[in-house]
Formats: sequence, structure tokens, C-alpha cells
Amino acid sequence: MQEQKKSLLIWLNIVAFISTLIVDALAEGTTIIGGKTTAQVSTQYASFLTPPGYIFAILGVTYALLGVFIVFQVLPAYRKRKFHKDISYLFIFSSVLNMAWLFLWQNSFIALSIIPMLLLLISSGTIYFRLSRDISRTRLTEWLSVKVPFTIYFGWISVVTLANIAAVFVSFGLNGFGVFAEALIIVATLILFTFTLFLMLKKSEVVYALVILLALTGVAFNTEQNYTVMVSASLVSIMIVASIAIIEVKDAL
Repeated sequence: MQEQKKSLLIWLNIVAFISTLIVDALAEGTTIIGGKTTAQVSTQYASFLTPPGYIFAILGVTYALLGVFIVFQVLPAYRKRKFHKDISYLFIFSSVLNMAWLFLWQNSFIALSIIPMLLLLISSGTIYFRLSRDISRTRLTEWLSVKVPFTIYFGWISVVTLANIAAVFVSFGLNGFGVFAEALIIVATLILFTFTLFLMLKKSEVVYALVILLALTGVAFNTEQNYTVMVSASLVSIMIVASIAIIEVKDAL
């Protein structure tokens, strides 16, 4: 019975992943869902927290690595690993949330879209912390195939959640100009930096930090017309680089 349950979870993971890929491809590449592409909706509700288009390449990398996880979980040698029980239900749930968010976003229900996004942040964060407890770098294959994909996914969702919150403000007419936008970007970058620093100090987490670094660097270059925003994002990026260097040196000693 236990083996049948694990097999079912493996297949449900596969179905959830493929379904998410299909819905995301339709949203990104066509106007079938809501009459607009994801990029067009992002442009319509753009704020100073919206990363430039090339940063969204992280999403492609994330899906590719999650695909590695999907293949890895099927391999006979790893079918009995603890991570199946720990994260499969959450992965399926997060996939459903991802698709729900896409449908709401594509149809410009921006305020409502924050609900599945926040739940997605919680579920992906829970997956990350469970894997951090069970998988270390000493089990390199499992770390690369399971821990790293979900770490990058959690980092990406962290960035997108803040951008989604900013889009909600824009949808209500607070369209990203003046003191409000500057305060928003400063608070957001400080929140990201504080949490990222916590993970680096407590878990020596560099992968998550690199995702945040790439996103904030994109925000800095994307807001050159606003000196305050550019400087705050740049300073936090520099602090993350310095923190990564310190953590790596400490681990090497």
C-alpha cells in the first residue's frame, strides 16, 4: 500500500508539472488566456519593482531544473527517499496555485491574484525549509536534483510576490511615481536583503541569494531614471555579494 501511494505521488507530480508547463506556455506565448500575454499584463501594471524582461529567463531555468527533479524522482534508486513524503503534496498544491495565479493575472484580476501568489510563496518556502532539513551538499546528486531546483523556485517566487504586490497598488491607481514608489522599493529591497541574509547566516544559503541578487540587479538597471531606486537596489545587491563572499570564505576555512 505504501509503495502504491508513493507511485501515485510520483505520477501526480508529473501531471502537475506538465499541466503547469502547458498553462504557462499558453500564457506566455499566446493570448488564449485572457486575451493578453503574461508580458503584456506585466507591462500594463508595471512598477519600479517589475524586473526587466531578461530577468524572466530565471523562470525558464527554474522549469528546466524542476524537470530534472521530475525525472530524478522516478529513478528506482531514489523512489524511497524521504523527500517524496515531505514535498510531493506541497509541489502538487503549488502547481495548482501557479495555474490559478496565471488565470487571474491573464484576466487582469490583479488584486485577487495576490491570494494564490502569497499561498504559493508559503508553499514553496515550506518545501525549501523541509528540503534544507533533509538534504545537504554532501549528498551532491540529490542536492543538485532536488534542493537546488526548489531553492531557485523559492527565490523566484519571493521576487515575483513583491512585484505582484506592487502591481496591486498600480491597479488601484498608485502608479509608481514619487515618494510612494521610492518608499516601496526601499522597503521591499530591505525585506529581501534581511531574509536573504538570514538564510545565508543560518543555512549558508548561496543559491537563493544569487537569485535575489540577479533580480535586484535587474531592478537597479531598469530604474536608471530614478536615482533613489537605482541606488537602493544597487546597494542591497552589493551587500548580498559581500555577504556571499564572506559565507563562502567562512565555509572554506
